[in-house]
Amino acid sequence: MPMLTLRRRPFRIVVLALFLISLLLPPALAQSSDSGASILNGSNGAMTSHGDHDPHMRMTSMRPPTENDLAKADDLAQKVKVAIAKYADISVAEADDYQPFPPDPSDLYIVHYVNVWLPWLENFRLDPKHPGSLLYERQADGSLQLLGAMFTAPPEATEEELNARVPLSVTRWHLHTNICVPNPIWDKDQWELEQDGQPVFGPESPIATESACESVGGDFWPTAFGWMVHANVFADEPADIWNPMYGHGEGVEG
Repeated sequence: MPMLTLRRRPFRIVVLALFLISLLLPPALAQSSDSGASILNGSNGAMTSHGDHDPHMRMTSMRPPTENDLAKADDLAQKVKVAIAKYADISVAEADDYQPFPPDPSDLYIVHYVNVWLPWLENFRLDPKHPGSLLYERQADGSLQLLGAMFTAPPEATEEELNARVPLSVTRWHLHTNICVPNPIWDKDQWELEQDGQPVFGPESPIATESACESVGGDFWPTAFGWMVHANVFADEPADIWNPMYGHGEGVEG
């Protein structure tokens, strides 16, 4: 087995904080994986530009657009935009129990503010007036500007069920999959482990099978966080409102 080395990386700390906080939440707010571990349904949705080929990402198929789908998506976007406009002031979001997740998002380009109760309700419905997460876009001066909202759905939801919430002809939902996490999960040093210059654990690791995860002493999670979709209702370009790749590859982790 190649030599394992330790290397400090800010993203590893962000991921560690995310997982640790999820473990402290009430069990009703978490989605369980087949291995029995659980994490919050509805958090940071980082997606690579190679979603279709990423072993840690599953994306819904794209359907041919229809006038009804376009009208439904536009109506939903308008309702979300009206409902969340007040959260351009982050203090208003915080007063309504939205908190940055992870707590220190200083190295993120797209920043999520999560209300821990609302993603649980999204197991049952999508409410445009009360999204589980708010999305903020970091500006050149470091400030955060309201971008939109993120909605979640249970990891076992079918494409038909997701399509009923937000049409699959307009956008693509994504699901984080095949994640190998340390055992115990709170072991910070294990989160920092690298093998051949790549992280051993987490969504950036090349490990994507249960057997490979077991070989490094980790716990394998087939799915994590539940299905996610972004509604970038304050994006400058209309084409970016339902663009699932918006904000990725901007040079800052998002």
